[in-house]
Amino acid sequence: MARAFGKIILAGEHSVVYGYPAIACPIPLIVDIDIRFSNNPGLYFHNKTFIPKDGSKLLFTRIFLKLVELLGRNVGFLEINVFNSIPNGYGLGSSAALSISLIRSIIIFLNTPRTSNDIASIAMEIEKIFHGNPSGIDHTTILEEKFIWFKNGNFEKINTQLEIEIVIVMSKSYGMTIKSIDHVSRLSNTQTKYTNNILESIANLTNQMRKAIELCNYLDIGYLMNENHRLLRALGVSNLELDYLCNVAISNGALGAKLTGAGGGGCIIIFAIKNTMKKLNKIFKNYGYNTFLLKYLSGIL
Repeated sequence: MARAFGKIILAGEHSVVYGYPAIACPIPLIVDIDIRFSNNPGLYFHNKTFIPKDGSKLLFTRIFLKLVELLGRNVGFLEINVFNSIPNGYGLGSSAALSISLIRSIIIFLNTPRTSNDIASIAMEIEKIFHGNPSGIDHTTILEEKFIWFKNGNFEKINTQLEIEIVIVMSKSYGMTIKSIDHVSRLSNTQTKYTNNILESIANLTNQMRKAIELCNYLDIGYLMNENHRLLRALGVSNLELDYLCNVAISNGALGAKLTGAGGGGCIIIFAIKNTMKKLNKIFKNYGYNTFLLKYLSGIL
């Protein structure tokens, strides 16, 4: 019935939680939904990469009941089949893409149109089931399907003709969104000046990243990605494996590499000129890592 894309954050992880800006864009990894009236209503997942190891049945039940609450009692008679290609727990927006695709599919199937603002508000409520207190950047990026500048719950679309390929490399461990956010919060309470200096540096870098994207300045984009990763490492949300993956990328010709999302595991994203991307993708596959080589053309997926 409907689909939604995943996302990556190019700049501003963690600082966005404290009111600073972040930049994100969608990626062509997809959640598809199929809906029918059924005697066996509920959510049914057909790709186990999405399913958390523990508590999945309870999680899916909570999502389904929340959809009934927010979109009407008729949802309670629907069998909703989810076909997902976005790895769960890697900072690629799997839960937000699920939320958006579910809402879009249900309102189309039940012929109950909603505005984009309505969809965003409902998606935020679904996202709270996953992440407690999400910033909103994930589902906003996925809903708009453009490069966005996000700050304090508000966003602007970034005007750019940027055409890029990105390699995503999945580390051997899941990202830890809530744990990483809690870590930065504790650091902010115990080492306030140190933390604020890093968050402000990330914000300044994010401002520069927006200009680089608008001007399609590939070298600056790569440099700023490297600096962003260095600052996230100083916050303590990277780990040895993520640092290693970034170093391998840079030493093999990448312009930039950084973790994307909350950190503590998850993915890195790699940016390089076109001919280098296939080489980098092959290197990491040869090292035994799962990768995606994805293209993003001027905001059109």
